[in-house]
Order: sequence, then C-alpha cells, then structure tokens
Amino acid sequence: MKTEVLRLEKVTTKKGERTELDACSLRITEGSVTGLLAVNTYGLESLLDILLFNLPVYYGHVYYCEKCINSWKEEKRMRNPVTLIDSKSALAEGMSVLDNLCVFRPGKEELIRKKAFLEMTEPYLEDLDSERFGLRIPLESPAEKLDPLQSVVTQILRAVMLGHRLIILREISSLLSEEQMEVLSGVIRHYADHGFAFLYISMHFEEIRSMCTRAAIFNNGTVEMTADLGDEEQRGSLDAAIYHVYAKSFYRNVSGAMSGEERPEEQKPLLTIRAQALPLEVSLHKGECVTLQFLDTKPYQKLVRALSRPLEEDAVEFDFVEEDAGESRKRRPDPDRLRRVAVFSENAPETMIFPEMSVMDNLCMNMDHAFPQIWRNRRMRAMMKEEYIRITGRDIFGRSAGELTREEATELIYMRILMQRPKVMIAAQPFKGADVSLRQKIWKLIGRIRAEGTAVLILTVSMSDALTLADRVIRIGPGAESAEYKKGAFSELPPSMPWTSFYRTRS
Repeated sequence: MKTEVLRLEKVTTKKGERTELDACSLRITEGSVTGLLAVNTYGLESLLDILLFNLPVYYGHVYYCEKCINSWKEEKRMRNPVTLIDSKSALAEGMSVLDNLCVFRPGKEELIRKKAFLEMTEPYLEDLDSERFGLRIPLESPAEKLDPLQSVVTQILRAVMLGHRLIILREISSLLSEEQMEVLSGVIRHYADHGFAFLYISMHFEEIRSMCTRAAIFNNGTVEMTADLGDEEQRGSLDAAIYHVYAKSFYRNVSGAMSGEERPEEQKPLLTIRAQALPLEVSLHKGECVTLQFLDTKPYQKLVRALSRPLEEDAVEFDFVEEDAGESRKRRPDPDRLRRVAVFSENAPETMIFPEMSVMDNLCMNMDHAFPQIWRNRRMRAMMKEEYIRITGRDIFGRSAGELTREEATELIYMRILMQRPKVMIAAQPFKGADVSLRQKIWKLIGRIRAEGTAVLILTVSMSDALTLADRVIRIGPGAESAEYKKGAFSELPPSMPWTSFYRTRS
C-alpha cells in the first residue's frame, strides 16, 4: 500500500464569520499526480495556507507523511515541507541557479560548500539532460535569465533536493508552451516514480486529464469528488459531474455561440497590425476575433513588451482602413490615434487599475477623445454609472478602485474598454487565473465589445477559453512559422486544448 503524503480530514476554516473551507477532505499518496479542478477560487487561498503554513483550523485534521501536523485541538504554527510553484518564480533574482539551489539544510547553520553541492546535483542534472528530456539547466546563469520551463523545473529540483514530498503547481500552463508542457509532464512523472507527490491546480479539466493520474473537483471551499483517471467508470462519473458544473450557464452559452457558422469575410479588413519585433502581420475585420497562440513563449513575450511601449517607432504599427477613404493609410501610433486601440494586459487587475483613484475616474479614462466634457459633466457621468450597473449588475461606485476584488477590477477594465469604443482590442491571456464565474463574465463582456464592431486580437500561450471566442486561430511556432485555422477546421487542433472536443463531436 502506498504511503500517504497528505490527508485533509473534514477541514473547516473561518475568516471572521465567513467559512472559507467547508469540511474539505483530500488524500494524496506518494507517486501520484493529483489534479485539482478549481471551479471557483473561493477558499483556494485558505487551502494553500493550510498546506504551506499550518494556519489554524476551525475543525478537522491535517496529516503529512502519516503524522498529524494540524488540527482543531492544537495549533502548530510552522512552515510545512511543501513547495508551491506558480506563475511568479520563487527563485531569487540576482543570484545564480546554483546559489538558488544551495539552500540551508535543516539543523545546519552554514551553506554546503559549492564543490560538494555540485557533486550532489550532478546526478539530478544528468537525469534532466538525458535523451528523455533534453533539458539543460545552466547552473552559473542568473535565475532571471532562465526560460519559463527551466525556472519551473529548477524549482521542482530544489523541492526534491530539500526532501519536500509534496509539490504544488498552480496555473503553470499560462507560462509554458504546449511543447514545454509535454516536457514538464515527463519531469513530473519522473519524480512521481521516485515517490514524490504532486498537486496540480488548474481551471481546465482537459489540462488535468493530460497531466495527472487522479483528479478532484474543488468548488466553494470543499472537494466535491475525486476519481482515478485510469479507471473508466470513475472517469465517467467525473466527466458527468464536470459537465453538470458547466451546463447550468457557461457551457450552454458558449456552446450555443460556438455552433454558429464561420463569419463571412469582408472584402476589406478593418486594420492590419504589424509587429517588427517578431516579425508579425495580422489583418482583422470589423467585430472579428482572432486568437494568436504562441507555441514558443519568447515571441509572445516580445510582442507583449512591444505593446507596452506603443509610442516607440520599432514597436507595433496599426494600419487602419479609414472609413472616409478608399485606401489604407499607414501611420505610426500617436497619442490620439492610440485611443482607437485598447490593450488588456496579462495582469490587468494589478497593472491597469489606479487604486488611489475613484471607480468613476478609472472608468472615464481614455474617453475624453469621444466626450471632451466627461470630467466636468455630472449628468454624463451619472448616465455612465447607470449603464455600468445595468450591464454588470454591480454598484461599485461607493469605493476606491483599490478596494475592488479581482473580479470587480477585471469587469471595470472591460467596461472601460467597452465605453472607450476602440477600433481594436488586444488582450493578453484574458482568461489567465479566472475561475468559471469570472471566465463567463469575461466571455460575455468581450462579446459585447465585439458587438460594437470592435475587432479583438487575443494573444495567448495557453488557449484556455480563447477558442470559444475565435473566428480564426493562428498558431505561431518557434521559428515564426504559422498555421491558420478557420472555425470549420477547429476540430484539427490538438485534443488537449480546451473546447476542441466540441468541434470534434460536431465533425
């Protein structure tokens, strides 16, 4: 019988009067890769705090390697030997990879000598650099110079060398290309075969099915069910439960929209976008959604950086077809012209909200080109407030923007873009980190923006729900080669990609 690495037994936690975890039970054994499908993020941070830091529990018990480390009877405030790896690297910048691996060992007050540590790491590095993985970790390189896959694997290696029997990975697919995800899957299985256990947290079941041996549904602060993915009967029950979660709203809405025919192409595109950094050229029609999926993270990062400095001559060109002219007129972006382009950044709730300003002032940004009196006209601002509440169902105007939740901040940014009425919106991984509820709201808001005639360009590494909005998908490889898929050919996309099963069933 396999050793139990982690067991949560009816764990309940509270924050004030609010229950965060509600009789949450979960069992993870050595050598397993358990996928946690987060239907929503409610209680997820509390779960991670319990696993990492042994925060107090209101009821229940927590066992690690078959020893009780936390319970409602006794508090044990200590850091557990568990590693969390997410989209933000835990490696120390300014230090080499080797220095990041040379950590303090329990019971010792000084670092292991570099020569001895090099000898210790050699077998691990040889494993990774074998024909099976072909993954080279440059020990002398600064940690910030590693590519995303090297960074994630280095953090796994550090956990293994520390003897952490449980390694948690959260939303890693937003960092890695499909090819890198395949390599990571092999690395995870390799260390699982050596007795380590993994908890893989994701918002998409297709991803969990390709990465994990077991799966659990996490919803509203509790684990609703678990299943062995190698057991056909259990997998069928899990599929039915997941369908039930989506069928009430999101799946029905999305599948209805996806059932439509391909958009007829207009004779003239609305605009052509050129990025010198890649190079890249994409034409968009009015109200069309095109998804660019980057199979290599480097060109994706180049384009996102270029969009962050739109006034530079070598960044991005927007070649609009003027409505009052018969020919396209190419112009460099300038401050006024940029009002026609809206960018939704990858971490928009953190980077596109000004927390010290009011919600209304955040909403009105980028609208003075259309409404010059917006900052002084109270009647106009009152009308905007009414429209905002009508569309979102939220009245958030009594607070500063810094008090908004992530979901509220995301809605505010999309509503700002909707009221800006740009010619094109460029969104970088818009569904990153969003649970089912927020994904559905994002999907509807992007749909409203498109209904106004705005063309939408989605930039992504992980497709997430981008396929549900796309009229075309362009997959860009490492050498800038590309392959374009129109809606009728979406069934030819990889089966691990979320929502492709819908098109394969139709075909």
